[in-house]
Amino acid sequence: MPSSDAPLLAALRGLAAADTAPFHMPGHHRAAAALPPDLPYALDITELPGFDDLHHPRGVLRDSMERAAALWGSDAAYYCVNGSTGALLAGVRALTRQGDAVLVARNCHASVFHAVELCGLHPHWLEPAWLPTAGLCGSLEPETLRAAMVNCPAATLCIVTSPTYEGVLSDIAALAKCAHAGGIPLLVDEAHGAHLGYCGGCGFPESAVRLGADLVVQSLHKTLPALTQTAVLHRCGGRVDPARLEHQLAVFQTSSPSYPLLASMDWLVSQPENWRRRCMTAWREQLRQVRAQCAGLLALEDAQVDGTACFALDPSKLVLDARRFGLTAEALATRLRSRKIEPEYALGHVVLLMTAPLDPPTQTAHLFDVLPEPLREDHLMGSVVSTYRLPLLGVQALPLAKAMEQPAKSMPFAAAQGRICAEYVWAYPPGIPLLVPGQQVTAAFLAAVAALTEAGGELRSTHGKAGAIVCAGEEL
Repeated sequence: MPSSDAPLLAALRGLAAADTAPFHMPGHHRAAAALPPDLPYALDITELPGFDDLHHPRGVLRDSMERAAALWGSDAAYYCVNGSTGALLAGVRALTRQGDAVLVARNCHASVFHAVELCGLHPHWLEPAWLPTAGLCGSLEPETLRAAMVNCPAATLCIVTSPTYEGVLSDIAALAKCAHAGGIPLLVDEAHGAHLGYCGGCGFPESAVRLGADLVVQSLHKTLPALTQTAVLHRCGGRVDPARLEHQLAVFQTSSPSYPLLASMDWLVSQPENWRRRCMTAWREQLRQVRAQCAGLLALEDAQVDGTACFALDPSKLVLDARRFGLTAEALATRLRSRKIEPEYALGHVVLLMTAPLDPPTQTAHLFDVLPEPLREDHLMGSVVSTYRLPLLGVQALPLAKAMEQPAKSMPFAAAQGRICAEYVWAYPPGIPLLVPGQQVTAAFLAAVAALTEAGGELRSTHGKAGAIVCAGEEL
């Protein structure tokens, strides 16, 4: 069993059991008799004496973040209660100045694009490899970064995502070496990979923290047992100014951090090494068995790992290929839900199942009980190549922020080709923009929209106009 003796959680329990009258925030005043019993009101406090201050840590939170840094191997770890989104905004801002040129992987999360917008940066987009059979982004190849640095010698930062939402890893060590040779830091969005460094030597790939990245952002809630909205930002090496980073964390995080969220992070990093090793080793072995049983049913197979287009895979993500069952992704997901299995998402022919270290073996065994019988190879539904492709981004006709400030009007997608977009358009999940402000509306974008719509994908935009896009005015 895991330990429940995390220092912050123990202190919060002690306060909850005391009879001290709470003449302070928050306003529920831990009035247990009048509050819903299944919400953590008893642990929800403000920065009382003895409970430290996230923005000026000198006690229990400082000690906990030092344990986190030691666990993952960074020089410093910062708890974030505004999720990986807040950490990414702070990290990008800390490593750039207004107007800087930056190298940004095309498949970054929307929060990175928002950081580019807020900081007035000039992005040069790095296109990861495309895996046509899976219809998903592959790895960002080091040669792509090297070429971009030649074409944009003024760049001051490189931002990449590894692992991706679906579990594709890039060669972070090679990317870091390339970026540092050009004198720029590397920020890695490892939101989906906190488990990679939670226990060294447990059979998972290495975390970017130990592979040369300068800042690494991890969501502790995505694949580890921390509460939703918890994240950690790791500072590694000497290319990041600690004072500037800490200031930006204060800018992009609430001044009233949630103690239940902080306590869940403290609990996670306070678990003894032997428990972490047993837990993670058992999970990795379970995943070996599951992936063996899924052979031929996955859109991302271990056989696709080739060192370039697909450098490596995070085994915790099971990306089912619905075509193998003669179904669409939504039809397969509906079947799973009817048998009490809730997938992470379903789109086109891909159904993503996220496993986690505390999953009981019976949970994955149940998966195979309810999956339909796969088709023979000669009866597969449709083409083996996906009709969808994430559209490329070209040179920015206008900076993101400036494009959103221009006079603009809404028009049907079909009438917008060749115009300059004045809003974000994305599919959710996974939250990667299909088009960003300042980009031209291209035929490739319209084809991607059509493919996603036909597949039942949910399109969203800044202005929320279904079937339409907001474009900059004629005077441009």
